[in-house]
Amino acid sequence: MSKIFVSDEEIITEWLENYNIEYSEDILEIYLIRKNIEDIPMEFVDSFDSLIKLNLSFNLMKNLPERIGEMTTLTEIDIRYNKLEKLPETLSGLIMLEKLLCSNNKLKLLPESIGDLHVNLNYLDVSANDLTFVPETLCNLSNLTCLRIYKNKIRYLPEMIGNLISLKSFRLFENQINNISDSIGNISSLIMLDCNKNELVLLPSTIGKITTLKTLKIGDNKIESIPSSIGNLTSLEELNCSNNQLTTFPDSFSNLKSLKRLYCRNNKIKQSKLTSKLLLLFQSVFCDDEENLSFFNR
Repeated sequence: MSKIFVSDEEIITEWLENYNIEYSEDILEIYLIRKNIEDIPMEFVDSFDSLIKLNLSFNLMKNLPERIGEMTTLTEIDIRYNKLEKLPETLSGLIMLEKLLCSNNKLKLLPESIGDLHVNLNYLDVSANDLTFVPETLCNLSNLTCLRIYKNKIRYLPEMIGNLISLKSFRLFENQINNISDSIGNISSLIMLDCNKNELVLLPSTIGKITTLKTLKIGDNKIESIPSSIGNLTSLEELNCSNNQLTTFPDSFSNLKSLKRLYCRNNKIKQSKLTSKLLLLFQSVFCDDEENLSFFNR
């Protein structure tokens, strides 16, 4: 009986035809969205020498092939809304990767090797997973400008989170974080910091070093006081500190000349303890209960 050999190209051609995509080794972008894909053929990795973008979002995948790290031309991977429980350590081989979107999976941890993507990775979204921590190596991603880790079960952040010196947007709301390292003050490019709905009891005083900050969200925590260094945030336009344990604001609060929106409902603030400068500030910005400042406990 003669043997029949099927080439990798034939396998991939047939596989792609199932999704109405014509095979070519020169394909630059592949979009296989909402195709009920459970697995990628192992021949996939060897079939594309020039692939730049790979979108496999809204599928049923539980694993990525270990050899995906050999697809070194990739600059963007979108694997949102799958059933992934882990990412392979071999991702570190994707030296050109700029954008990695992994939200809405079942990830319990991130690979330690993720820090090896520090050369080009600038956007990382691992929100809405089951993460309980992020590895220290993530702090090696010094070119990261956007980090989304919200809606996980993260209890703490790495001590050296401040090494993410290029970060502009950091969203970590809806976790269980009770402390933020003083090193956060080293992120001098940060514009948006969203810590809503965590377990924070205080803000580090180094927050005042981030003079680029325009939006600060610390609502729905357990914060009892705001550090006086907040007065250095002269670019701050929006502050949400609702649903905390605040009893007053520091006098330096009156230095926030760019503040336009203030949300501070459900605290323990007493108007009688505020200076006239602070009262004038509150009257000049939009408050969540602007009319007669009734959010105060008189």
